[in-house]
Amino acid sequence: MKMVVLGAILCGGCALFVPVEPPPVTVLEIGAWAGDGQPYPGPVGVTVDLSNKSGKTVSGIQCAFKLFDASDKPLPDGWNNSFVIDSEFILESAQEAELVLPLEDFFWFKPAGHIKVCDFVLSRIDFSDGSCWQDAFHVYSYPGESLMHSARQAYE
Repeated sequence: MKMVVLGAILCGGCALFVPVEPPPVTVLEIGAWAGDGQPYPGPVGVTVDLSNKSGKTVSGIQCAFKLFDASDKPLPDGWNNSFVIDSEFILESAQEAELVLPLEDFFWFKPAGHIKVCDFVLSRIDFSDGSCWQDAFHVYSYPGESLMHSARQAYE
């Protein structure tokens, strides 16, 4: 209890906090593509199947993740493989849909072979009523486990 109070005092009025509630949107499956873009736009991207468990309509999502090639080399350039993507995305309450994240703006080449998505986090979920859910410290990862566990293995 003293640690929580001390943390609140040290943080002052900042909005950064570890969320108590798990994400109101569930990640069902994560995929990636590299190729001619069919049926997806662009040569490289990530797909995320989502389910809205909240009673609100989602209006936008911010995702954070890392990409690796088949030999565990970071993509796209061998050192900076961390992505944070904001996407306007409408998902009604109690509905499921696929979020498509084209990444062609980040690649100057088409990766060959399999792409691995690791450490995937829904870092912010915006709702149409103006409210939002936020995971500022990336505590939750697919499928809602702490990143301290080996989340990377779950995406291979």
